[in-house]
Amino acid sequence: MARYSVLRILCAVVILLTSAFAHMQMEEPSPLRDPHSNRLEPKDYNILTPLHADGSDFSCKGYQWNTPLTSVATYQAGDTYQMRLKGGATHGGGSCQISLSCNNGIRFKVLKSIEGGCPLQKEYDFTIPENAQSAQCLLAWTWFNRVGNREMYMNCAVVDIVG
Repeated sequence: MARYSVLRILCAVVILLTSAFAHMQMEEPSPLRDPHSNRLEPKDYNILTPLHADGSDFSCKGYQWNTPLTSVATYQAGDTYQMRLKGGATHGGGSCQISLSCNNGIRFKVLKSIEGGCPLQKEYDFTIPENAQSAQCLLAWTWFNRVGNREMYMNCAVVDIVG
């Protein structure tokens, strides 16, 4: 009996440590291929990994080209919203941007830059430009870590903009 209790405790510790040392990801809005979503789309169980160093999976890991584009949020032009992150390995912070692309990730408009200390806090406000046109767009979170190898992380969520 005690053996099973020890095994359960060890399993719990492993799960907690895994989540504590996981890289960061956008939680809200839910990114493309989020393994935690209930959307009917392929899942990326390595969503916490950085983009390839050669840039071959920029932007959005290329998911906008081979994943059903199901909107997860609707944003009104001129209004302010919040993006939420989750994970534990912040690599000492770094710099992040929240940006918007309404042409499938070919061009992005930066909505907010966080220079230094990102993603030490888990929630960031951003404002949709007042002149934004109604469209289905990609809201992107990009992060360059401060400690460790220089890596670029990127998650993209499909959102509807109402202009």
